[in-house]
Amino acid sequence: MQNFDKYTEEMRQFEKSSLFSKHYTRLIKGIKTRTQDEPVTSREIEKRLNLSGSQIRRLIQHGRRNGVQIASGDQGYYIAENYEQLLGTIQHLKERRNSLHYTIVKMREGSGQIKQMEMFV
Repeated sequence: MQNFDKYTEEMRQFEKSSLFSKHYTRLIKGIKTRTQDEPVTSREIEKRLNLSGSQIRRLIQHGRRNGVQIASGDQGYYIAENYEQLLGTIQHLKERRNSLHYTIVKMREGSGQIKQMEMFV
């Protein structure tokens, strides 16, 4: 858990830093020039902004939560020109949410088994 706590704290510090705003502005400016036919890859963004993949995803999340219609696909990120272009991204996010929920359910079920085993120790 120490590495996770360290990572979480690093991301919190990144979000609070003036660099976050600077990189966010540059990211949005760059993505706004991209379309579904010419998306930008995460690797390209990482190189241009000198950031990690995790930091890029946090910036993308911030943009989406603030109304920027950032769509994504296998080829990269772009600004959706219509709702249909967002549907793939929305579906992908729903699948991730469902997968996380399933994992939580299975962990809870497993914790009950652990409690039962502890009774016999």
